[in-house]
Amino acid sequence: MYTLQVKGHFDAGHWLYHYDGKCRNKHGHSWSYILFFQGEELDKRGILIDFVDIKAVMKAVIDEEFDHKMLNEDVDYFKLESPTAENIAKYIYDKVKFHLPQLDEVSVYESPECGVTYRP
Repeated sequence: MYTLQVKGHFDAGHWLYHYDGKCRNKHGHSWSYILFFQGEELDKRGILIDFVDIKAVMKAVIDEEFDHKMLNEDVDYFKLESPTAENIAKYIYDKVKFHLPQLDEVSVYESPECGVTYRP
C-alpha cells in the first residue's frame, strides 16, 4: 500500500455559529492542510497519482474557493454549516474525492498546534 501526502495552505476568515466563546466573532487563520491518497497499484511510470494532477485539483478546489475569503460569506456550504476545522476538512474531502478517488483522508490545521483529520 502506498500513501501520498500533499500539503497546502490558505488564509481565510470565519466565525463559528452557535459558539459562546470569542470565536463567534469574525477572525482569520493561516490554515494548512494535508491530503492523503492511498493505493496499491502504480501506473506504468511507477506513479500512484501524479503530483501535478493533485496540485491542479488543489488549486481549483481549495485555493480558488478558500484563499483570502470570508468562509461564512463566500462559500455557500458555510452559509448554513459552521466553518469549523471539522467541517472544512469534510468539505475539502468531498470536493477533492470527486476528482481524485484515491483520496483517503484530509487533515486541516487552523494553527500549528490545532487540527483535525477527516476520513469517512
